[in-house]
Order: sequence, then C-alpha cells, then structure tokens
Amino acid sequence: MLLAHLAAQVFSVERIAPLLDKAREVVALCGVRNVSLLLGDGTFGWSAYAPYDAILVSAGSPGIPKPLTAQLAEGGRMVIPLGDRDEQMLAVLTRRGDAIERRDVLPVRFVPLLGTHGWTE
Repeated sequence: MLLAHLAAQVFSVERIAPLLDKAREVVALCGVRNVSLLLGDGTFGWSAYAPYDAILVSAGSPGIPKPLTAQLAEGGRMVIPLGDRDEQMLAVLTRRGDAIERRDVLPVRFVPLLGTHGWTE
C-alpha cells in the first residue's frame, strides 16, 4: 500500500491466486484506486503498460530477468535481490540506452523468485 502513495500508478503481478485475491480485498478495503493486480508469472512483468520508471522485485532471483529489464524506461531503475536461494545482494539496475548499469547495495535474504526467468519449484 505504501507504493500506492508514492507513485501515480502501481502494477503488481502475483503468482498465487489466493494471495492475489487477498491483495484485491485489502486494496479495495483501503480505498486505493491506483493499484492494478495481475495473476501470472512475475518474471515476465506486465508488458502491456511498459515502459516503467521503476520496478521493484520482492523475491530473490538467480539472475536478472530479461523481460523485466526490457520493460524499463530510459533512466528507469529496478531494485532486485540477486544471488542464490540462501542469500542475495540487493541491486539497483538502471537503464542507460541499451545498457543496464548495476549498483550493489547490501546483502539480503528474500524468498526465491519462482518462474520462467527465476527459480524452478
């Protein structure tokens, strides 16, 4: 809900249907109108509304999901935990033309990013 107060529009992808249903309930209960929710593989992002100024990945990935970097606007940033299943490095990626710059911030531990461009079950 915090992102809804910081951005004009928030798009979120959830892979587990009951969690998506609960998120929809909470968004409606809070009266938030600038959050759109989609059931699907989050490693693909939500290309219909790209490009994005910011992408926040809230699960640890073994690598940088190409579909997500493809959806970044020029100068857009992605915050993503990168590493193995036990520990990752929180990275900030910035699109500069066709290049993606990476700045590592600090070690973190997130749940695994499951999906085609992340971890398998």
